[in-house]
Formats: sequence, structure tokens, C-alpha cells
Amino acid sequence: MTGEGPQSLPGGAGDDETAAPTDPDVRWGRRARRTVAISQIVIAIAQVVDVVVKIFS
Repeated sequence: MTGEGPQSLPGGAGDDETAAPTDPDVRWGRRARRTVAISQIVIAIAQVVDVVVKIFS
């Protein structure tokens, strides 16, 4: 595996302002941020469920 690992997602600070909306960097940046937001919501829900289960167990 020479350089065949997961693709690093571009889209740091400033990419959305400098690139055109059709630029892959912008789309990947938005997709990465959306994925992070969804995963954080899922983790938060799981933590709430865990606390509720501990309370009622």
C-alpha cells in the first residue's frame, strides 16, 4: 500500500470563500463538515440514552 490510504479531505479555512461552488474542494469541505455534525449529534443522542438507561436500571 504505497500511498493508497484514505483520501485526505480538502476544505480548510477560507476554501469556501476562494473557490467556485463547483470546485471539488468546496463540496468535499461541506460534506466533511456535514458528516462531522451528524456524527456529533449521533454521539450526543447515544450519551443521553446511556444516561437514561443508567438512571432507570
